[in-house]
Amino acid sequence: MKKKTAAKQAVKILLLLLLSTASFAEDFTSYYNSRFGFTVSYPARMGMDPAPENDDGRRFFDGEGFVLTVYGSHNLLGLDVKEAAGAAKDLLDEVTYEASGRKWFVLSGFSRGSIVYVKQWVGPDFLNCLVMEYPQERKKDYDKPAAEIARSFKPGELGYGHPPVQ
Repeated sequence: MKKKTAAKQAVKILLLLLLSTASFAEDFTSYYNSRFGFTVSYPARMGMDPAPENDDGRRFFDGEGFVLTVYGSHNLLGLDVKEAAGAAKDLLDEVTYEASGRKWFVLSGFSRGSIVYVKQWVGPDFLNCLVMEYPQERKKDYDKPAAEIARSFKPGELGYGHPPVQ
């Protein structure tokens, strides 16, 4: 009798583990911006605002505090990576992480009680930017999808002419 109870208990624990793992799995879909050529994947359950008139990007939201904004712009000031990162720091009250490469930078920190993550691709002609913002108290819920979104963000053609149009 004790063996059956222990086996039932083990099955229950296994089912709970499987169900909790499944709840973290999300279906992702992609957004492609034809004006600036960048792409990003985001949770399919998120809503999307209508395209702005100039079609420079989109804003996505889950209705529970997570907001993703992606956009492109002309690099009218001719900013390099260091200068663009310096300008983006103004979005944050506190910077807790920064990294950069030859054509990109990442900033993370806090602003108005929210976690903010910024990733920007910098070219001589164009900037492609991703900004995610979510409540600090939802960190455990949003860190994993935010990391997946950040990894998926790919730039369009950043310089020397016009971005791809399809």
